[in-house]
Amino acid sequence: MVSSDVKNIIRSYLSRRTPDGYFVIPAKHEALNYLRDLENAITYEIAGDIVFIKVKSRSLGERIIRRLHRLGLIA
Repeated sequence: MVSSDVKNIIRSYLSRRTPDGYFVIPAKHEALNYLRDLENAITYEIAGDIVFIKVKSRSLGERIIRRLHRLGLIA
């Protein structure tokens, strides 16, 4: 069962795209260690301790948010 907290996070981050068509997920810098297997499907920008993960696919964004929320790495 998915908690309402995760559903709200997913809804808020995946409700709008950037002008160039990406969904943006802010995460802690350590999140990159857990996303190495998705390196071909994501792009990211580092800003201090925060990493902005950019994905085109809503379903991939949802998988990333669930994984990072479980690990406590959503910023």
